[in-house]
Amino acid sequence: MAVVSAWAGIESGSNEPRTVAARGAIDPTGATAGANGTAPTPRRMRRQQRPIIGSLDAAGAVVQRNMREIVVGSAWILVPSVALNLIATTLAFDRFRTFRGSSISVPELFGGRKAASSVEDLLWYLGLVVTSLTACLVGGYVATLVVRRQLGLPMRIRNGYRAMLPRLPALLVAWLIGHAWFPFVALILAKADSDILPVLIVFGGPVVLVLATMTVCAAPAIVVERLGPIAGLRRAWRLGKANFSVLFGFVVGSVAIGVLVQYGIAYLPRLLQGTQLVTFGRFGWLIEGVAGQLGRLMSTPLIAVATVLVYLEVRMTTEGMDLTLDADRAFGART
Repeated sequence: MAVVSAWAGIESGSNEPRTVAARGAIDPTGATAGANGTAPTPRRMRRQQRPIIGSLDAAGAVVQRNMREIVVGSAWILVPSVALNLIATTLAFDRFRTFRGSSISVPELFGGRKAASSVEDLLWYLGLVVTSLTACLVGGYVATLVVRRQLGLPMRIRNGYRAMLPRLPALLVAWLIGHAWFPFVALILAKADSDILPVLIVFGGPVVLVLATMTVCAAPAIVVERLGPIAGLRRAWRLGKANFSVLFGFVVGSVAIGVLVQYGIAYLPRLLQGTQLVTFGRFGWLIEGVAGQLGRLMSTPLIAVATVLVYLEVRMTTEGMDLTLDADRAFGART
């Protein structure tokens, strides 16, 4: 199981010691030495009884406890996407008057379809593509952080980037290949009217969900197992075939959670305006645009963390990865 051994050595890129050399030193198993300098009990991987709900629920707890490392660290990657969408929002809502009587669709959340011109359409289209790409990179960034947390090692922003940046070319190529369909879907959405969106979602949604299911594990596999783009996509495909029902359910659940988080934050200005306690006046479009991007900054890392957790879960279920790691720790098989 060479792949598992590589996974176990994910912390090798750091400068932390791999043996318990002194009191309080970091052990590769993820624990620290006891007060008398003896080796402690290794931290074990734990399987979820309900992998779909368990991964999403655990992701919320991980993000809440490690807000700076996960959300702030991911924000640097999401800057291009946020900037593009804020510019599109500024141009599209420059004739904003009031929230009263207005409704929001998926495209309007990013750029205001009913007020959009060709410039806003182009910006919104680019925003969709860049959003998908940056979400892939965020997945690679948080993969190392989540793995380090599972091993009991400290989570630091520099550790995430130190592991992700060498794999950046592989992540970009894997996204271009695995998401070759996405620019066409984004183009359809960019030109679609809000009246036809339900039809597109009903008939095109299942196809998109299946495609996402077969590639959802690509980013964590590339970073955690140090694979190339083609090998990472093949790895994701094998895990997808072996665990299709779990991963499909996870993709559906993560889409629902992501939409709820982003829309919930994006709708806050409308709710506040509805109470008549706060009035944004002609700056309502700006407040709504900023709220929508804040929702993106929260939802993207949340789903990325959940994706890494479900990736680890399916590896434990289908490969017994946790048992292999325990055996390596117990018998010293790892070098």
